[in-house]
Amino acid sequence: MATSLMSMLAQKTPSFQTRKGIIVLGLQNDFIANDGVLPVSTESGFLDNIRRFVPAFREFGEVIWVRTEYNEHGSALEVDREEVITSLGSKRRSSATDPKRSKRRCNAQPAQPQGPEDSTHQNGKTGTTLQDSDSEDEELFLARTSKRGPACIKGSKGADYAVEIQDLVSSRDIEVIKPRYSAFGSTSLLSTLRSRLITELYVCGCNTNLSVYASAMDAARSGIAITILDDCLGFRKKERHDLAIKRLVEIMDANVTTSTKALRDLETPSFGADDDDSSSDEDDDAGSIHLSVDSDEEDDEMPLPSSLSNVCSYRTDIAVLSDCTSH
Repeated sequence: MATSLMSMLAQKTPSFQTRKGIIVLGLQNDFIANDGVLPVSTESGFLDNIRRFVPAFREFGEVIWVRTEYNEHGSALEVDREEVITSLGSKRRSSATDPKRSKRRCNAQPAQPQGPEDSTHQNGKTGTTLQDSDSEDEELFLARTSKRGPACIKGSKGADYAVEIQDLVSSRDIEVIKPRYSAFGSTSLLSTLRSRLITELYVCGCNTNLSVYASAMDAARSGIAITILDDCLGFRKKERHDLAIKRLVEIMDANVTTSTKALRDLETPSFGADDDDSSSDEDDDAGSIHLSVDSDEEDDEMPLPSSLSNVCSYRTDIAVLSDCTSH
């Protein structure tokens, strides 16, 4: 009788097929075009690598395009709560924990700076993003400085997708418009990922130390496994790029790889990933999703869909999700 009961319970236990996604950040005219407000260098070939990787990745998961649209009332009031990386030498401390707690990433906070060149800070108030009252950082594109206004102003050419990648955006992709550095700030992206059972994100785009860093940090805090595509990142200052990658690895257990290796691993999974890799096929005709600002509710306050009550948020390894248990 006991065996029969266990068999019945096993048959009725729901199984969830987790999925992958790639989030592509900041490929907009103000960052890519030569006449943009804050263009990054494209000499590394990161745009070409993205162009090769994204179409191939669609076989294995969702593609998420993220654009910034500056809104004077929304962006300026919200960015002061975000964390980005600069190297102005400020002594201001972040609200980070030490790397020892990185294994429990849902409770993790960014790490403490280790020196004057290791500056992680929260930025901005009412459009002015300064570490010291008399210091300006040109990279903080949501800030007004003495030399320029904010980048990616809503309705401007600078806020549009860069010409180089416009043809990559498919009707089946997810599109996100954000007013802040993080793609998870004031948008419904997190609830969308949860509803689609996306538990792993590949991250690419620009700038590494701003939108990429802030978005990857927020995703990791929510229990999403992060893989950084190092050859698909754009930046203006190499030392800030390096520091952002270092922080994500040490604090949030992020994996760092190249687009070539990532695609090879997806095509030849080492164990038990065949079903996961093909899980995106069923949504091919679902149509595009457009996410924008949600001024009434933050993602971190939104509950998990009821169907996800047994899905774990913690991991013991960056490539392996921990076993789920009922409480």
